[in-house]
Amino acid sequence: MLQKMSEPREITEGKLQLPDFQRGWVWDDEHVRSLLVSVARSFPVGAVMLLDTGGEVRFQVRPIENLTFSGTVPESERLILDGQQRLTSLTQVLALDTPVKTYNEQGKPITRHYQEEVALDIHHIFPKAWCEQQRIKPTVYNAIVNKTPISYKANRMIGSKTPSSYLGAIQSHKQVGLDDASMNAILHSHRIDSVALRADDFEQFYRHRQESLLMIVEQAMGKTIERDAKGVSDEDLDDQMEMEEADA
Repeated sequence: MLQKMSEPREITEGKLQLPDFQRGWVWDDEHVRSLLVSVARSFPVGAVMLLDTGGEVRFQVRPIENLTFSGTVPESERLILDGQQRLTSLTQVLALDTPVKTYNEQGKPITRHYQEEVALDIHHIFPKAWCEQQRIKPTVYNAIVNKTPISYKANRMIGSKTPSSYLGAIQSHKQVGLDDASMNAILHSHRIDSVALRADDFEQFYRHRQESLLMIVEQAMGKTIERDAKGVSDEDLDDQMEMEEADA
């Protein structure tokens, strides 16, 4: 049967294993990285074909590479017929504590952790160093309005560059390869005005994103946050939220 990508937990619990006639895991470092990029960008990574066990034909089974069990190997409930390269890669990266055993571009065996490829943290959208050069107050550039989840690797690429500069570097990276429209769609999902960001227009970016985030807060609280002609400052927002909590 065809199914959506299964959770690594099914594999680590031994419920999902490989029939012994399946070839071994052969993906190299580049394949693993590309898969992680697709997952991070919420791109479809394909269906898998699984076979329920318990029929008349019984296969010898084995766990995926690099997965061991203490004691007896659990009885599998399903077998992976197609998609084992993807499932093995995701399980090794996301569910196992041991480094992934793979190959580099020259086919040489390597072991490595991929946590930095998928780990997210909250970082500045307009870099701190750039904001300081523009004499923007720390209370402004350190506000949540100027922060969003960014991967460790992407944040290293951003450094102290302007948005108009680092966007191009990220889009042209060999593991990303996004055109402007695709990158803009990702920015919009973070409530970021792509036009303002590409123009390095901090004021317009800040105004637009502040309003977008306020609307999300209002929807979550079911109440309206008062605004004046200049919008709502971070201090105003903090005061408003404290008042709402006191009234609750």
